[in-house]
Amino acid sequence: MQAQPPTRYRWIALIPNALSAARLAVAVAMPFMDRPWQLAGVFIAAFTDLLDGYTARRFKVTSWQGGLLDAVADKAFVLITLTVAWREGLLAGWQVFGLIARDIVVVAIAGYGAVRRDWATFQQVPARWPGKVATTGLFVAFVALFSDWLSAGWRSAVVHATIAAAVVAAVDYLLLTARVLRGRRTG
Repeated sequence: MQAQPPTRYRWIALIPNALSAARLAVAVAMPFMDRPWQLAGVFIAAFTDLLDGYTARRFKVTSWQGGLLDAVADKAFVLITLTVAWREGLLAGWQVFGLIARDIVVVAIAGYGAVRRDWATFQQVPARWPGKVATTGLFVAFVALFSDWLSAGWRSAVVHATIAAAVVAAVDYLLLTARVLRGRRTG
């Protein structure tokens, strides 16, 4: 089988990391933005999150470093934006923790892998559809929180639905990790 020729335009390899870096910059700027700019920041972050992964996969320019930058940008944006929403009284503290339930579990799994020096466990827990739903829900919740488009009741419904999605994703990652660990012990 013949290897694929190198990408014709090598500059394409820079695009995914530049998009992740832009999302990280938006995250850092969020606390200093006025409400309309916060909403614009949410749209920019959502767009760059969608486009960086697509570009990296489409043009086969994925890398470990790029994946790490993407993850750091994602987590920074979510944590900073949730902190801003909490500080501005848009979310209660318990809602913030509910919205990051999946992230808490993922960090715990990574911590487990680090303590046990067992990165294979963490690497065998891929992104799954419940996590994708939770991520999409977060962006929808951010739009609902930072815009005046919805009533307080609808904003609350969106936030609570997103919390439910985050909890489902957290449970899914826990169950998958347990399955991976069981399989490695019996195999």
